[in-house]
Amino acid sequence: LKDSEQIKPNIADFFAGAGGLSLGFVHSGYRVCFANDFQDVCVNTYIYNHPEVPSNKVLCADIRKIVDNIQDYITDDIDVVIGGPPCQTYSTAGRVRDKKGMENDARNFLFESYVKILEHYLPKLFVFENVTGLFSAKVGGESILPKVISALGKHYEVISDPEKIVFNTSNYGVPQIRKRIILIGIRK
Repeated sequence: LKDSEQIKPNIADFFAGAGGLSLGFVHSGYRVCFANDFQDVCVNTYIYNHPEVPSNKVLCADIRKIVDNIQDYITDDIDVVIGGPPCQTYSTAGRVRDKKGMENDARNFLFESYVKILEHYLPKLFVFENVTGLFSAKVGGESILPKVISALGKHYEVISDPEKIVFNTSNYGVPQIRKRIILIGIRK
């Protein structure tokens, strides 16, 4: 088969932003069958950066409003779910700016919608990206990272060793020092 005729594994990208995570997967032979972000500017940039993805498969919507009827938006089988919720509530800079350390911010729990999507499609694997501030972020005095890992781990083996989940983008050709937590889960 020619490359254009080969069946490519499908990904769905949530909290997609400009499509950086999708780009890496597309370059590795995956096909984006759905992308979602909350902001118009992000969706428009995603569409510009990913002309191979039909614009009707890039949705501007709050994930919390589409999660319960996600099957209406994604009819394809999903091999991989990727994405990372907004980092403001987890970042140390975001927490310093807020008197209550962002504890009352609803974005702390956007990962729960991501988990619902994983539970609905049960893809072979997922990639969940966020800032290293996730290590110290707390809600109600309790660390949020163990809650995230526990929720993601219901149907997945999750790599959670701090030595193995922090990546510095400068080691991968990005011209800046930018450390990120990347959780990878493989379906049990």
